[in-house]
Amino acid sequence: MQQRRILVVEDDGVTRLMLEMQLQHAQHTVVSVASGEQAIDLLSRERFDLIVTDLRLNTMDGVQVMELARAIDPQVEVIILTGAACTHSAIAALNRHAYSYLLKPVRPADLMRSVVDALARRHHIAESPPTYHVDHGAPVKAAVMHVGPLKIDPHRHRVTHGELMLALTRSEFSLLMYLFQRRGAVVSAQEIARDVLRCPCSPQEARDLAKGHIHRLRQKIDPPPHVHRFIHSVRGTGYRLADEDELT
Repeated sequence: MQQRRILVVEDDGVTRLMLEMQLQHAQHTVVSVASGEQAIDLLSRERFDLIVTDLRLNTMDGVQVMELARAIDPQVEVIILTGAACTHSAIAALNRHAYSYLLKPVRPADLMRSVVDALARRHHIAESPPTYHVDHGAPVKAAVMHVGPLKIDPHRHRVTHGELMLALTRSEFSLLMYLFQRRGAVVSAQEIARDVLRCPCSPQEARDLAKGHIHRLRQKIDPPPHVHRFIHSVRGTGYRLADEDELT
């Protein structure tokens, strides 16, 4: 595994030390600080690949740390940890493109899985270069894929509608890929929250999160005059990507 630089932001000394030790054990270079202010000061002077931050800090919360960090380095990935998950904080974090939102105490395996995936996205590295992976999904060859007039380039993280380039966020692109990998099946809101948004939440919170992300993705992949319906809602079950015969 190639060594990467990770910044841990955690005001609880014991938790901070545990996170630092787990990440160092995985052969990463780890720097830890106790406040958001210290983190931003450090980020202004040094480069990091990933930030792992608690949501609730003494003065500056994790979402604020992420926003200020992205102003310095737009490509830095962020994992947010919290001791009390709620829809509001999850939506705030995910809408600002946190890579994942993990509930404390975080199992080491879950943390490391999220760290590996976030670093892979940061550096556009896949475990197998010719494939694109989403958690728990079958690999899809990294050739341009078609959904009606949509063209999806998983290697470049690029989606076009005809000649129009679509400006999808990271989470929107991941959601579209997730639906494509499961084309022909209905995907539940809880699967989307767990596998795409990486947010531990209740069934109702999952429905709220998935609904918002599906709505924003629909608005982008089906520009006016809205000829096609790419994503179908299945009442009481979830969502599915349209089959080709439904797009002709």
